[in-house]
Amino acid sequence: MSRWEETESENAAPAPLSALLRRRWRWAAAVMTGVWMLTWSLAWLLPARYDARSVIQIAPPPVPRDYVMPNGSTQPLAQLPALMERLLSPAPLRREAEHLHLYPHMKTARGAAAVAARLRRGLTLTPLEANLNPRIAPTMALLEVRYRASSPKRAQQVAQALATDWVQELRREGEQHSAQTTAFLQQQARQAAARLARRAQAVEEFQRRYSGELPAQAGGLQQEISNDLNQLAAARQQARQAHQQARYLDALLHRYQRLQNQIAAGPFNPSPERQSLAAQRTSIAAQLAQLETEDTAANPDIQALRQKLAALQRLERAQPPAPVAQLPLTAEMMQLASRRQSNQLALGSALADERRLQARLARRQQQLALAPLRGQQLDALTTRLNAAQAAYNSLASRAQQSALATALERREQGRQTRVLVPATRPERPNWPNRAQWNWMGLLLGLALGAGTAAALESHDDRLWTQEALPGGTLLAAIPRLATEAELRRADRQRRWTWAVSLLLVLLIAAGSWWSLR
Repeated sequence: MSRWEETESENAAPAPLSALLRRRWRWAAAVMTGVWMLTWSLAWLLPARYDARSVIQIAPPPVPRDYVMPNGSTQPLAQLPALMERLLSPAPLRREAEHLHLYPHMKTARGAAAVAARLRRGLTLTPLEANLNPRIAPTMALLEVRYRASSPKRAQQVAQALATDWVQELRREGEQHSAQTTAFLQQQARQAAARLARRAQAVEEFQRRYSGELPAQAGGLQQEISNDLNQLAAARQQARQAHQQARYLDALLHRYQRLQNQIAAGPFNPSPERQSLAAQRTSIAAQLAQLETEDTAANPDIQALRQKLAALQRLERAQPPAPVAQLPLTAEMMQLASRRQSNQLALGSALADERRLQARLARRQQQLALAPLRGQQLDALTTRLNAAQAAYNSLASRAQQSALATALERREQGRQTRVLVPATRPERPNWPNRAQWNWMGLLLGLALGAGTAAALESHDDRLWTQEALPGGTLLAAIPRLATEAELRRADRQRRWTWAVSLLLVLLIAAGSWWSLR
């Protein structure tokens, strides 16, 4: 058989390759091209979805931390979860949809809630890494805003508008929060100032009320107590001396008085009535002196003797006395009486000084004893005053820094929150990914084409090789006789086959380039 001679070159090839070379490649190429064209067409015919991307930067205030403390102590990265949840809530989405005039037909048919849900499905917020160095804590936060739409222009407009609106809203909220923080801190500072004034007044009132009992005055109190003790000893000594002098003068005056009475009762005043009254008075005076040494002045007998003595003295005075000039010792008795009166005044003054010094000494000793208690009370008041002072200083400083931060934030127009990457018009759709679909169609077409060729080869019962003959022995071969027309037709068919193959290759290459550009 001449067919074996024609396929002699094919017999040298491996079995799968020989199967493809026996014109099964036509089917494989047709299946591969068909599958590729189908997937490539679907990639271009399915409705495309374009993603526009914008990045918002949220950074701390640009002022150094040593210069002014920010009003918000939370780091930007810690704010992102709450910020994303708030931005994706229905109310802000409805507001943004109305501002951008999105989905008007859906709003008319299904309401604003459906519009917000549709905008939520097309919107994606993703936090980004702001610092690539893991050893350094990131100081700013990046929030990526992605919006998917069927039109690249619409996706760009909505993403840029959302990023801009959110940045402005964040700036307004930051300024409002800063102003509220400043007002709150100022109110707290005013309350702390009033509390500080009340506690300072309480300390002053305590010091004024317990002046002399404070620990700082204990040294002075001890010195004053020592001086009072010395003065009290001197006053007691003076009173003791005055008392002794008084007893001496009283005894001397009494002796002179007795002599005077004796003289008056003598020949110069021989009246018997006067002598009788004098004798009675002397007897009653002796009895009275004896009773006074035995009992108190409240005794009725003593009071009765005193009344009787006073009555005798009146009767005796009623008797016509002897002329004074005629009695002896009158001048000496008047001097003694004058000295006795002076001594009584000195004694009274010494006793008064002693009582005054004792009272003052007792008061100062009591003040000295209360000094530790007053010290504890004053320490408690001072501690509260110091705490109030520290709280006021802290709040006043924070209020000043907060006011400065608010002014700087308003002047900087929220420079720490800005659109870092503006949205650009997407050049190719995010779905379907035409490059992936192109390569997927090529790979799937190759797999299906090879499977088709293998299936056709398995169902072909013709003998193409000598080894396929039963026994493997060739007895005779009949050569193939072809006319000139058949040869020309076979040559044209071969040329058309190569031309179509080249055209398919160019078509696949052009489609792949168009998908990948």
